[in-house]
Amino acid sequence: MRMREKVQVLEAENATLRWNIAHPQASGPHPVRFWTGLREGEGRTGVAYSAACILGNSAGVYIRETVPRCTLHPGRNIGFVCLSHVEFLPAD
Repeated sequence: MRMREKVQVLEAENATLRWNIAHPQASGPHPVRFWTGLREGEGRTGVAYSAACILGNSAGVYIRETVPRCTLHPGRNIGFVCLSHVEFLPAD
């Protein structure tokens, strides 16, 4: 493993640890705002279903998008979103 890759993995491990300490409730469903491209605009809302983890050299969480005002549609799986593109929302 090259030095740059080692640094990326260590940074991802550090980000994962900080996220999981700051958001211990993240192991269960919790509302989040996320961006799948550039972090611009209001983003989209969804639910984080996992604590932060590492995939490759990136730290992130698994998200399911929510459909506003719709109780019949459970939303769709977004998948893994990097922590830099996710923010927690207050629980209702």
